[in-house]
Amino acid sequence: MDLDETLVGKLEAYIKKMRKESLVEGEFPSLYLFTGITQRMIQRAMQRACKNARLRVRNPHDLRHTYAAMLLMDHYSPAYVQKQLGHSSISITVDIYGHWIPGEGKMDLTRTLGGPKAKTR
Repeated sequence: MDLDETLVGKLEAYIKKMRKESLVEGEFPSLYLFTGITQRMIQRAMQRACKNARLRVRNPHDLRHTYAAMLLMDHYSPAYVQKQLGHSSISITVDIYGHWIPGEGKMDLTRTLGGPKAKTR
């Protein structure tokens, strides 16, 4: 999955710090990025955040759907979204998220086919 460069830098620094601390303590570095955090802790934190924001309670998996929908609504290609989500087939992505593609992929055919520019509203 693609990540923002700022976030990548912060994660790299965090990993380096974790490895250094492991070596100092004479332990093997953890295979997990955030040790001591369980799935239940994340679910509860998200429930609290939703309730505090007066939103319908969502689970962490819903963020995956939100991410996909936002990419498609912002005109990212379904092939890119497929790769981001790790779907084995683009048909899975389109079957689940196709309704989020603005205009169902319809573009300005006049412009595409090289004719005069269409009037904008």
